[in-house]
Amino acid sequence: MKLFAAGFVLMAGVCAATGCGTGGDGTAATTTEETSMSAPPTITVAQATDENSRLVALIVGDEFDRSAFQDVAQIGCRTDPESLMSVGPPFSVRTTWVKQDPTPEFVAAALRRVDSLQAEGFQRTPWTRPEPEPPNTRAYKDDRGYGITASGKVRPSGKAVFEIYVNSPCANP
Repeated sequence: MKLFAAGFVLMAGVCAATGCGTGGDGTAATTTEETSMSAPPTITVAQATDENSRLVALIVGDEFDRSAFQDVAQIGCRTDPESLMSVGPPFSVRTTWVKQDPTPEFVAAALRRVDSLQAEGFQRTPWTRPEPEPPNTRAYKDDRGYGITASGKVRPSGKAVFEIYVNSPCANP
């Protein structure tokens, strides 16, 4: 039972972080193949992937390196009523980029560039958890449905990293 509860909590956290179970506009997603989403996607997965890469490149500047992508995943924008797992199409594209052992100067510059995305219409996502917001962490979202989280931190192993997660709105294959 503990294993089931832990798995459920983990899945709920993944869904909250990636937006599975919601449409790109934050509304509840549909639950069957026969029903359509309230706002059909207007972009393709390829376009979403390109935009995610562009946003990562803007944040990391001269240090952009595609080999630092840890993961580019498609997350279904609907929830299967039988398994409660995310399914698609459509899909949200999640891009993960990690720099190992970043210098403090790199982290500061990358966070300034994240903050500069406000000029492109991104708005800072308020921190709502009870614990204080970690230093060197930023989260933004824009009206199109793109979400960005950037964080310089030290992992439990003692390894310093700078991580960027970009989630796209729902997109057609």
